[in-house]
Amino acid sequence: MSVIIGSARGDEHGRASGGKAGDQKQSKTPDYSGEVSKQEWYQHSKGWVLIRFKDEKVREKIAQDMGYACDNPYVGYNQGKNKTLYEVSRPYRFDCSKVKTPCETDCAKLVRVCVLYAGVECDDFYTANEVEVLKKTGQCTVSRAKKYTESSDYLLRGDILVTPVKGHTVVVLSTGKKAGAPERTYGDAVREFQIFLNENYDRYFETLEVDGEYGPKTRAAAVDVFKYMANKYYGAHLTIGNSNFLTGCKTIAYLMTDEQIAKHPTLGWLVQGILAGRALYKGIMDGKLGEESVKAIMAFQREVGIDASGCVTGGTWYRLFN
Repeated sequence: MSVIIGSARGDEHGRASGGKAGDQKQSKTPDYSGEVSKQEWYQHSKGWVLIRFKDEKVREKIAQDMGYACDNPYVGYNQGKNKTLYEVSRPYRFDCSKVKTPCETDCAKLVRVCVLYAGVECDDFYTANEVEVLKKTGQCTVSRAKKYTESSDYLLRGDILVTPVKGHTVVVLSTGKKAGAPERTYGDAVREFQIFLNENYDRYFETLEVDGEYGPKTRAAAVDVFKYMANKYYGAHLTIGNSNFLTGCKTIAYLMTDEQIAKHPTLGWLVQGILAGRALYKGIMDGKLGEESVKAIMAFQREVGIDASGCVTGGTWYRLFN
């Protein structure tokens, strides 16, 4: 079954304004064509932008209230009187299932009511500035990636879609077939890096808290493991607290080529872990510099202003630690 979305779509005459209060079409057309109603996901002619609240409970409440509005014959569409749903639902903490007074809304005003019902305070908005306003809450992420905007496969119940320019906005009411598992994050990669360091090298540093945060202790542990590898395999004489570490790092790192990383995967773990800490890599943590790792290395090299070869050069190592 296709992913279902809900929205305020148009009045009983298919126009933006001028109709009667309440949903005049709902009882006559149970086939998803009411003024405020559900329908199968579709690709809007203007495209979509995804707005996803990070808290699953918030997403669920947003979807729940959109469902209430779609099922409530008292909630209709009228841009000219689009604030009346807000006014009549406010005493009920924006619970659209409790609205018993014929009222009107439009697509953006309805989405705002759903967001308020979920407990997220936000300023009023319309479709042209919806992304900007909701992003200011600090509780959501915004994506224009094709996997979210040109397909419903990865959408989650409670996601919000809005056109990139003035147009339309909807709430996703069911989850896509490929979105069952949560999306991998940079924090996931950092956690795996911390576990790797603890399990293999904790004799060189205080055991790390596995929290997914690339803080000072994790960075210091990465430095210590680099020193260990440089001393054991490349004849360096780097010590804990060595004030000449960066100079020594720059010198010895030229020996730690991609071929050496393939021979000593710990070096690859260091590269992946540091890049994860810089929000550049969230792929599989395995110490192998595959396609995703190379892309992250190139992004890092561009970021620090060196040749974006995708190879871990001595200069790359130096800047990873500097």
